[in-house]
Amino acid sequence: MVEKKTDRRILKTKRALRESLLYLLKEQPIQKISVSRLCEKSDINRSTFYTYYSSPMNLLESIEDEILNTLEEDMIQFEKENSISQLMNSIIFYILLFAIAILILLFWYDIEHFEIWIFPQR
Repeated sequence: MVEKKTDRRILKTKRALRESLLYLLKEQPIQKISVSRLCEKSDINRSTFYTYYSSPMNLLESIEDEILNTLEEDMIQFEKENSISQLMNSIIFYILLFAIAILILLFWYDIEHFEIWIFPQR
């Protein structure tokens, strides 16, 4: 089965929205970030935003999901291969790849939300 590739324009739009949200999170909490401000910052039309996300919180959740899903996929793969060194290299790679998002989630974002994100069973 052939895997369908996502259009580059869509990827570029989503990347601009993610980067703008992370930038705005350094200035104010997610509850105060409006779709209008986010679209203005990323130079994207509101209707385009709503094509992909329902709210700034929904966008933030997609960022969190992307980070966690990527790490989880690698952990499963490396568990199958029984290679802890490759797993550690992968974790370091993703920490560097998502460094800005992780820093913002750790230090600028609402710490109570972050604890729920890391420890969902509590």
